[in-house]
Amino acid sequence: MTEQGPTNMSAVAVFDLNGAAVANCSLSRAIALLEKGAAEVIRMEPMAIKLVRPAGNGTLPSAPRSRDTANPSQKKGAARLKSLRARDGDNCFYCGVALGTGDVTLEHLLSEKDGGSWRLANLVLAHKSCNELAADLPVVAKVLLRERLHARRIATLSNGMP
Repeated sequence: MTEQGPTNMSAVAVFDLNGAAVANCSLSRAIALLEKGAAEVIRMEPMAIKLVRPAGNGTLPSAPRSRDTANPSQKKGAARLKSLRARDGDNCFYCGVALGTGDVTLEHLLSEKDGGSWRLANLVLAHKSCNELAADLPVVAKVLLRERLHARRIATLSNGMP
């Protein structure tokens, strides 16, 4: 097959064997799929193709992972959490209150959008609500927020309130 038909399109809609939309691809990629017999045209304007065989290498997907088995990303997160607890203890960086098991988040001191990394030196533990309060504040503002929350906690404790 040669490159015939509409050439001014930026993307070709791709559908799976069941007719569900998968993604878009370039016209040249669509033509390559058609030439290999991996797809068929289902409409020309706007162009859309349907895959005629399963995507991938043709092997069946592996069995789903058990919910009890951690994936590599979860293992890395658990290792980070363990390292941060060993370094900083079990209290929230911002408010100083003990962290529960389900309310722990990893907080970037320098946000990712500002160039912060996932290195331990840039991470602290925080309650979800404290993390959301800090959001994408600059590092200096995060430290000031921490000082305010710690001062409020100390004042509350000194007044006899829990």
